[in-house]
Amino acid sequence: MTESDRSPLEPLPLVRALLLASIWHNPDSTGYDLMGIVSEFTDERVELKSGTIYAELRTLEREGLVQSIREETGRRRRSYRITKEGRENLMQLAEEIRFRTEHILGPLLSKVNSLKTDR
Repeated sequence: MTESDRSPLEPLPLVRALLLASIWHNPDSTGYDLMGIVSEFTDERVELKSGTIYAELRTLEREGLVQSIREETGRRRRSYRITKEGRENLMQLAEEIRFRTEHILGPLLSKVNSLKTDR
């Protein structure tokens, strides 16, 4: 596993991972843009509310994982770009997701599926 302080059973910040990946692939997206990007990426299985997105964007910016650019033309909007630290954080999250999928979730699903055939 990575050098993360998270235990293998601690919840992962999936909203953070979704937003960082979305911003990396769609630089200069606004919070509103990100709502649609995440929804489209997940085949509309995940619909993040604006409050969730903007709260997480503020946290990501405060932690130096994204930076915002304030647009002064027309409506006052902010667009976001991922920083080097944000890319590193996303890669660490991806490694944690891989580890948990391979070593925890995969074996768990295998066990549950074997129980279904035992009936």
